[in-house]
Amino acid sequence: MARQESKGGSVVDALLQNTGIANTCNIHGVTRNPSSAAAESLRAHGVATVRADLNNTSSLIKAVRGKHAIFAVTDFWGPFKELGQERAAALETAQGINIATATPATPNTLEHFIFSIFPDASCITSGAVKVPHYESKARVKEYIES
Repeated sequence: MARQESKGGSVVDALLQNTGIANTCNIHGVTRNPSSAAAESLRAHGVATVRADLNNTSSLIKAVRGKHAIFAVTDFWGPFKELGQERAAALETAQGINIATATPATPNTLEHFIFSIFPDASCITSGAVKVPHYESKARVKEYIES
């Protein structure tokens, strides 16, 4: 199967290729636009799509309610083109925190919460190297761990 055209596409592909998972689990993909080509492609491969917006915690709560596992990924580069480095990093942090804030909607079902991050380059280089999209993900990790 070709890689899905979505931010979590490689994860979706891996889940679908694992027959043990694909045959026993319902896989859902969150999208802002259920009529997009990416959402259509997901559905064509048996993935249910759920409308939600990373900027809207209530929509995320509805999307994750009752789920057993959540894989979350945020996008720095899409907003970067329009917002610039600092604002894109702040937006990515806020969106990651929104996802983490929504997970309590799954109190009796959630077994796995996976948030895609990078190591905090500033932290591991004692401030010598700053990579904004690594730092924004690190802030989300700190929020989740708190």
